[in-house]
Amino acid sequence: MKYLLTFILLFSLQAKAESIEATFGGLTYHLINHDEVSELFANKIGDSGKLIYTGLLGFGLSSDHYTYRMFVGENSIGEFMFGSTVSYTWKLSVFRLGPIVGFYNQDDSKFIAKGIKPFSFGFGIVPIIGADLSMKLLTFDENKYVKLNTIITPVVINQTISLGMEL
Repeated sequence: MKYLLTFILLFSLQAKAESIEATFGGLTYHLINHDEVSELFANKIGDSGKLIYTGLLGFGLSSDHYTYRMFVGENSIGEFMFGSTVSYTWKLSVFRLGPIVGFYNQDDSKFIAKGIKPFSFGFGIVPIIGADLSMKLLTFDENKYVKLNTIITPVVINQTISLGMEL
């Protein structure tokens, strides 16, 4: 509950948004597969098990270079997780690119029960540090858009789709 209150506080501080977004999807490709743990992953797509569907749902606010996001979904073993990110991006042609930081929270004991060492700082806190790359795929009604979001970290690559509206 204290994490949820922290998220709400973070977003209320950034109330002057230039655009709002609803995020859906969540394809996650695991770059690292120690001890073939991908065999134990849930929602696998393909034989290797490294690509999974995480069912992410989220909400984001963008203002100038900053984007703040909150999300819920499933982790690699199909268990509930929630988190938040902040990115600072620059426009490069049709893309926006820049660093991203954040975290998500999960129940580490469920990983341990499956024989997987969780990638977390403890207490189920998993860091998100990497690059945020996005591209508007479609713009309509002058202020509404569909955007492809890609987060690249040393451990995973995650893709989602956002439906947004410029204010």
